[in-house]
Amino acid sequence: MVSTAYARGRSREYRVLQTLRKEGWVCSRSAASHGPVDIFAGKDGHTLLIQVKSGKSRMSQLDMKILRDWAEAYRGRAEVWHFDKRKGLRKILVHDAGSNGQA
Repeated sequence: MVSTAYARGRSREYRVLQTLRKEGWVCSRSAASHGPVDIFAGKDGHTLLIQVKSGKSRMSQLDMKILRDWAEAYRGRAEVWHFDKRKGLRKILVHDAGSNGQA
């Protein structure tokens, strides 16, 4: 079976969806959007916006700003969930409107 970068990324996004749903979040994936938000989630009046990355993949400063802008617009929390073979999953806070708008 051929494993493309898209297929691996999609697989990780589905893992995030599964994790969030187990925690009671209502969530959806922004399929093939190439946008700043891969996963939109809501729970108890809170909004969570997630960009999923893996391996050596990183977000540019511009992409981080765009993700932060989205979180501000939705008065939510923005995170990057980074999957790494050696380090496991790291959740990186980008913005949290619940903490006076600062990350």
